[in-house]
Amino acid sequence: MDLGRIRLRLTLYYGLLSAGAVGVLAVLAVRASGAQIATSAEREAERAVNELEVGDAFRGSDPGAANTWLVNIDERRSLPLGETWVEPPLQRIAEQAIAFEAPVSERYREDGQFLLYARGVSANEVLVTALTLDSFDGAASATRLRIILAAVAATSAATAASYWLAGRSLGPARLAMAQQRDFIADAAHELRTPLSVIQAAAGHALLRDQPAGAYREALSEIRTAADRARVGVDELLELARLQAGQVSLRRGPLRLDLLMEEVAAGVRVEGCVVDAPVGEPTIVDGDYALLRQATETVARNAASRATKVTLGVEASGNEVAIVVSDDGPGFPDALVGDAAFERFLRGDSKGSTGLGLAIAARIVRLHGGRCEATNPPGGGARVRLVLSR
Repeated sequence: MDLGRIRLRLTLYYGLLSAGAVGVLAVLAVRASGAQIATSAEREAERAVNELEVGDAFRGSDPGAANTWLVNIDERRSLPLGETWVEPPLQRIAEQAIAFEAPVSERYREDGQFLLYARGVSANEVLVTALTLDSFDGAASATRLRIILAAVAATSAATAASYWLAGRSLGPARLAMAQQRDFIADAAHELRTPLSVIQAAAGHALLRDQPAGAYREALSEIRTAADRARVGVDELLELARLQAGQVSLRRGPLRLDLLMEEVAAGVRVEGCVVDAPVGEPTIVDGDYALLRQATETVARNAASRATKVTLGVEASGNEVAIVVSDDGPGFPDALVGDAAFERFLRGDSKGSTGLGLAIAARIVRLHGGRCEATNPPGGGARVRLVLSR
């Protein structure tokens, strides 16, 4: 599944929808602004006629009103009331004003755009003015350009937001694919060695007739390798469940000091003593089963490399730490710190799959805590599983 292509396709769909919606709004805005500017021009023409009509100013000797006429429809003559440079159809628009008994207006083109406005002043006389629309058309063009630029900017922003939202919406799918890919790679990594052992042991046993003891030895190797493969797969599945968030915490009051005693009593490794000295009662809000699993995993990991392992609890402020100390060789320098809790990182050949500490760290992180791996000055190794009270 190509998530990149899906993201681009979703962005294209969102962008087209946004462009359509913004385009409709832009058309409505252009029409509304054009109508408003036309209304402003008509009001300006009406104001000019009103100024002439007050006190019959247009009947004076020189009213000085440019492109304005007094039209007599009965005598079919028109009297310019000032300088004129256009010749509109005065009789026709004057007759319309008389017929409708109301002002009329219309656009007129002659070396430019004009608005003709006519209003009757008597039974047969009409004032007609021609108002140039250059400034109004310029304002309309500027407004239209601003609306178009705003629409383009809005569409671009919506497309960018769509790209981001598509990426966010594909996040779970990307995470699931990454987890699937990691699981397949981890499974291949973990199964490669035991399968190689099984194949080699079986091939050697079948190469020629062998004594009964040789067959028993080969079967023992095969069983050991199969057990390792089973444990590795189980741990991989457990880690995958933790990483996928399929494990829900069942929190409750938990005494860590008693948990340390239970784990110490349950871990039995030949050649190692696991001890949990009696400590102060320490209570946290946590999942008993998961925290026991994490503590036991760390304790077994330490016991496989040491002769003595000590489990304890340290409290400081709002934090409580499960502490596992041992007298073993300690962590290699490359594994001190967070690296000790990475998958498949082993300090030596005594561990099993290299997943135990990773699982323990994931459990602690589910509780909102953190893990620390150090080598104390006195020797050995020390692991702290830090939790909040």
